[in-house]
Amino acid sequence: MNHDLQEIEKKNLIIREQFDASDLMNRFPPKLFNHNKQLAFNIACPLGCVHIGKLTFSKWSQISWPEDLDKNGLTTQHLIDQNIYKYQSRFSDLNAIEWHMNFADRNLFGYYGGGLFAQDEMQVAEHPILGSLRECLLELESKDPKYGPYTRDVNASPTPILIRGAQRRIEISIDPDQSYGRPNGLYGKEFSNASEMAIKKATRVLSPPTMSNIIAMEAPKYGNGEYSLKTISEIFNTAHTAFLAARIESYIQDAKKNPVIVHTGNWGTGAYGGNKIIMALLQMLSATIAGIDYLVYHCFNEEDIKQYNETLKIFEKLISKKEFINIGSLLYEIERMNFTWGTSDGN
Repeated sequence: MNHDLQEIEKKNLIIREQFDASDLMNRFPPKLFNHNKQLAFNIACPLGCVHIGKLTFSKWSQISWPEDLDKNGLTTQHLIDQNIYKYQSRFSDLNAIEWHMNFADRNLFGYYGGGLFAQDEMQVAEHPILGSLRECLLELESKDPKYGPYTRDVNASPTPILIRGAQRRIEISIDPDQSYGRPNGLYGKEFSNASEMAIKKATRVLSPPTMSNIIAMEAPKYGNGEYSLKTISEIFNTAHTAFLAARIESYIQDAKKNPVIVHTGNWGTGAYGGNKIIMALLQMLSATIAGIDYLVYHCFNEEDIKQYNETLKIFEKLISKKEFINIGSLLYEIERMNFTWGTSDGN
């Protein structure tokens, strides 16, 4: 890790802690209050199963962005993936370190045990150790507030959380399929209403389990009208902090400095009602400034693909204007595009 990244780590790392996965699951089993969540857990973690490896938790304060950047030093490649997260590498030949976004609530994994099944809850169901991690952090928080599983601090400033080495033990298909008992799919409130048969048929055991790295950061929510410069700056700062932290964590994990890849999608545009174009645009800009090698954007339908391509054109036009890029000026230009908030989808 170079000197600049070491200085950022020293200044902005709130806490980093490593946990033994087996001990974590034994001491802090997930607390599940929904029958179908318990059913999925029983499939993922049958009696006698072994949890292996170390789980690394870190939390970060806001990292200041550079005032000016040489455009020639920006090398991030922007790719599209027309699927939900598969967690299977497209880049095995690169020996890359890959991260998958959790579109987090401030209260990280706060609803994993109930009936909802949005992106956060699905990620915990497939990686049961994340439920154990939350329960452990809640206990540790009583002794040291730094452990609190919150992606914003008491002043509502972003504190992204990164997790390395989470076992993914099952894959749950959420797409609509009448023949498998899920005519409306399993996303959102549909999961809780599904039959046991539908849950069992939707769940595939991964043998052996795979390992995932998770980035958790909360988007702003429930805005209206046009995006203000303050909100735009907050979004950029949150994503820039999280992505640069992922780069630092990757270098700790991999001394060879292999490529760093972030998988993301329509962050903050479902229940929170964010605008898909500006949220994608600011992630593209953040990943580029943070030096992420590949940003893979997951799109689920033709409309998402169309919006992604439109956003990429806006992004490329923004950074093509000058040899040296002033971040503040770019954010001001984005404000002048008059992006407006959408509405919550209720999930």
